[in-house]
Amino acid sequence: MAQCLHDQGTCFGGLITRPLKRAASLLEVIVALAVFALVTTLIASVFSLAHRYTRVYHQLSTAQRECVRCMQGMTERLRHCRVETVQPVTAANVCWALSSVPPETAPKITEFDSTTGSILFQKWQGIWSQPDGQVLVAEIPLTGGPATLEDALLAVAPTSGSAFLALPRRHLMAKAVRRFQVWPMPSRLIHVEIETQSTESGNPATRYFLSSNVPGQ
Repeated sequence: MAQCLHDQGTCFGGLITRPLKRAASLLEVIVALAVFALVTTLIASVFSLAHRYTRVYHQLSTAQRECVRCMQGMTERLRHCRVETVQPVTAANVCWALSSVPPETAPKITEFDSTTGSILFQKWQGIWSQPDGQVLVAEIPLTGGPATLEDALLAVAPTSGSAFLALPRRHLMAKAVRRFQVWPMPSRLIHVEIETQSTESGNPATRYFLSSNVPGQ
């Protein structure tokens, strides 16, 4: 009988046969599936962890941004205020003080007493935080116009933060503020503490804290 090799098969009298391929055993299939499942789980875990850290970074970025924004806004307003008029001294999330900045509807001109040369005060500046974390600002102009410190203190002054709540002109200063507190200090300084809080779904809350001494008038 003639026998010849033909490619990878064997020829017997013109009939070509191919070698049989061995089928995978059940154990090999199970092992392959287990390895595939393990790799898939590891990849999913990596993506989940990366997404979680992205949310944590976003939380921290939001808390830091709003805290700095609130501090800048308070610094800009309180540096024009008379230190000893800052009220209330012990309460949190609300404060008001006499300011020398002209009201929004008046020309932006700082005025001085023609006799003594001392700066004149023109309004009560109010700052407060709402339950949703928004910090708002409003103002109450002095009834008789710009006045010296002594005359301004004799006029009607706000006795609580509610005096500013119903005012039509209110402006947003910052968001996500959990707590702030302002009180006067020696050497014409106003101490400011601000704490913000940001939360993303599935993550614990992230808080950011700033404190500063603002030079007042």
